Amino acid sequence: AKSWYPFRTLPYDPYKSSIAMFLAEFLYRALREEAENGPLFAYLEHSIRWLDECDRSFSNFHLVFLMRFSRFLGLYPNTEDYREGCFFDMLNACFVSVRPLHGAFLKPEEASRINLLMRMNYETMHLFTMSRLERNRCLVIMNDYYRLHLPAFPVLKSQDVLKVFFPFNPFYLYVFMFVPCCIYLFPLVWKLYRCTHSSTCMFITNLYYTQRIEHTVMFLHIFITILF
Repeated sequence: AKSWYPFRTLPYDPYKSSIAMFLAEFLYRALREEAENGPLFAYLEHSIRWLDECDRSFSNFHLVFLMRFSRFLGLYPNTEDYREGCFFDMLNACFVSVRPLHGAFLKPEEASRINLLMRMNYETMHLFTMSRLERNRCLVIMNDYYRLHLPAFPVLKSQDVLKVFFPFNPFYLYVFMFVPCCIYLFPLVWKLYRCTHSSTCMFITNLYYTQRIEHTVMFLHIFITILF
């Protein structure tokens, strides 16, 4: 057997792997076709390759994928009537100026985010900034949209993973976790170096070192608990 495409980063990057896990569950629930569909296969192949080869921000990838995938199911929203202040009628997949009588609609603020998503593609999505709360809300909206139009489409379990994996740039995780720890433990290393010839001082330093380690571990535990 020969590998169809040797992945470079997808299996090894936890962020990309979490997206792949989400998309696998989504496609399993959304696709019910048995006939050959060349354009759809080409879209999936292109999307997977793009994510694997991407070396810049891709935190909006799953949202762009879901929005553009709706074209293949005949669910892509009609944007011709969009104006600022419009509502988004999720049931009829269109923007309207008057609030719909049914409850499946988005208010103007959230409707504008849907319009923003429809302007994105893989190459330009890094230019559109979204907060963690905005991204998570768009994910919920997209899940609800597909549930309205696809029979027996469930709430995707793996979407909670994405809500945890994209809170902020991982660089800040390293800064806030490891830099304070290094600053906190540096005096201990210096004390150990200074006290190598004194047994009494060595005992005191080791005791202090042990307590400091415990405090550091406690700090990391509290930080990770709050973060995740």
